[in-house]
Formats: sequence, C-alpha cells, structure tokens
Amino acid sequence: MRPEASDPGAAGGSPWPAAGTIVTRNYLSRARILGESYLEHHPGGRFYVLAVDGLPEGSVLPTGMIRIDGSDLGLPYFHEICFKYNPLELCCALKPSLLSALLDRYGERAAIYLDSDTLVFRPLEEMRAVLRRPAIVLTPHLVKPVPLGPGLGERVMIRCGIFNAGCVAVSASKEARSFLRWWEERLRDQCVERPEDGLRHDQRWLDLVPSLFGSTAVLKDETYNVAFWNLATRILERRDGNFLVNGRPLAFFHFAGYDLATRSYWPIDEHWTEVAAGSPLAALMDLYGELHEKHDHALSSRWEYGFSRFSDGSPIDRVMRALYGGLEPRRRDSFGNPFRVDEVPSFFDWAVSPGPGDSGLSPYLKSLYALRKDVATAFPDVDRKDRAAFLHWASTSGAREMGYDPGLVRSGDGT
Repeated sequence: MRPEASDPGAAGGSPWPAAGTIVTRNYLSRARILGESYLEHHPGGRFYVLAVDGLPEGSVLPTGMIRIDGSDLGLPYFHEICFKYNPLELCCALKPSLLSALLDRYGERAAIYLDSDTLVFRPLEEMRAVLRRPAIVLTPHLVKPVPLGPGLGERVMIRCGIFNAGCVAVSASKEARSFLRWWEERLRDQCVERPEDGLRHDQRWLDLVPSLFGSTAVLKDETYNVAFWNLATRILERRDGNFLVNGRPLAFFHFAGYDLATRSYWPIDEHWTEVAAGSPLAALMDLYGELHEKHDHALSSRWEYGFSRFSDGSPIDRVMRALYGGLEPRRRDSFGNPFRVDEVPSFFDWAVSPGPGDSGLSPYLKSLYALRKDVATAFPDVDRKDRAAFLHWASTSGAREMGYDPGLVRSGDGT
C-alpha cells in the first residue's frame, strides 16, 4: 500500500522524516530492533525494511514497520546484482535504490537510511532540522582529531572514507535524486572491497559528494553515529539509566563489529575496541544482546540466505559470483536471469562447460585459477604441463578449501 505524500518529514502528515534499513533474512532481528527504536522516538513516523532476499512464510515485522521487497525497487538489473554480490555487498549496493524508492514510490518528502546494526535512543531533532530544506546529509566518521598512538586512528579513516555510509539522509529534491542516481550507477558494478583501487563497498564514493552536490550538509553531531571508530573522542556515560555522549543524550549507536556471542567487539587487528566490564559501553552491549534475544535472533539467524542457490537447488559459490561479476554487461545480459538453470543459454551451463583450446578449461575453472594467486604460482603453465596437476587440485583440495562441488570441475577430455 502506498503511503500518502506529506509535509517535510514522513508521509501521512508526521513531522518526522521516514527511515529505513536493508537486511538479509538471517539478520531480521536487527531490523526489528532498529525499527522499534526509531518508531518509539518518532511518533507517527514511518520505518521501512527492505528484506532483499524475502522473508520466510509466517515471519512478520513489528507493528508500524513497512516491508519492501526487491521487486518494489524497480531495478531492471536486480537479479544481476543479487547474483554477483555477496550479502554484505548487496545490502550496501541497494542503499541509494531504497532511498529513491522512499522518495518516488512511497511519496516521502525526506528519508533517512540507517544501517541495520543501529539503535536509536532519542528523537533525531538535529537531522530533522537539516532536512527541512533540500539537503543531502552525511555523517563523518570523526569530528575531532584522534590522539596519536597505537590502535584505531585517523589513518584507518583515510582508508575507509571520510563519511560513514551507515547514515545517509535526503530531502526530496532534484539534486538529491541526482545524487542517488549517481551513487546507484556506481554501486551497480563497483560496490566491492578493493583497497588497491580505493574502493570500500558503498562508502568511499561519499567522499566526493560535498564537491559534486551543492546541497550536501555534513552533520557533525557527536551524539550521532557513535561507534568503535570514534569512541576515542566520544566519552560514554550512563546517568539514571540514560546514555550520554560528551555530556549530551546519545542519539544513536552504531554496533558495527558487534559480536552477539560475547556481547563485545570482534577482535580484528586495529579495529579492536576493549569493552571493560561494568563500563557504559558494556551496558550498551548487554542491552543490544538482550534485544536480539527478544526479537528471535536464535531463529532468524539460522535462515538460509535467499540468493544462495540456483533454481535447481545447486549452491552458488564465491567462484561463480566472481565469474559472473567479471563479465561485460552485454555478456551478462545474454544469459537472462543467472539463477535460472533452464534458460537457453544458461549462465550455469556456460560456466562449467569445457572451453576451446589445448587446456579445455571451463570459464569456472579459469575464474578459480584467477582467484587463487598461490595456485597460479604453483601451476604456472596451466594450459599445458601443469594442467593435470591443477585439475587434480581443483577436484580435491580446491573444492574443500573453497567450498564448491567437485562435480563442477569438468574438462574436455572427461577428467
């Protein structure tokens, strides 16, 4: 059902902007938690959930949340990006598409995208004030210099980007729509983690936005988008059950890197942040863990990713996704829906069919060889003298290491 258009803010006459997030089904508890927290503090507001791979029959969202399916985005290449991207890449790539849908399909006059691992603690008054005028709103990772020393610092943010893509907001305007189209076009093929090319999924593109789009506003509020990367300059406190940041009420906390099993952070190199027992940060971690328990994380986390198999039930592995993603757009288009194995021609049949030439290696095996630089070093002459050794590795150790069906290893001579 299409909500009615509104005054600045959300549809239906609410003074608040709409908000939304994107999840795969196994992270449904995140969307439930975020949506409830947003609606609690924004009476009459709207919260949208894009479940990219759909939801199992019988699963529901809490009252007040609006579910969007991938078909509601109107993307002609939706199946393409669902196949070539892994779940994280796909959710990142669809952010501008979701915001565009909220403005154009659902009639929202302003919309905020929030990453699903976010919890809202109070009304987002400062964001609403900026969105009263036509604006593109970004939140920076840092708003104060980080002291020099070991651990997480400014050099990490140089690699990650100036702005965090976990919070992006727009008012309905010509320039905002231009921005969303620009971002969407680039994320169609370049929403990947490739530091050597300056790419970090959806995020590094945002560095260019203030220069390219004049209505861009940078919301430098220390209570917004609080996360492990800025805790060095944002002091958390807890008073009378409320969380404060540098003495002001916390607006929202971004739980990126959160480990539900330990209610702490994943210990990943310089991104590691200590959670001291009894600290306000530990209390936040416990609160978030309890909310996941309340919202059936134990059940939804076991649901299989909806884009993990071909139409006949065969699993789609990393090699298949890389092969498809590396094709020229026209070649991809020639296969139609890549998930369908009954298409003529089908992407699957082409991928595993032995190729011409002396080696007879299929496109799938060539993709595998390109992904494994160590294997290419071990078998440098894969077309001739190292061919048999490579095929043996691919059908034994390679299949175990990469998690694919050894039956995909086919060659022209039947081996």
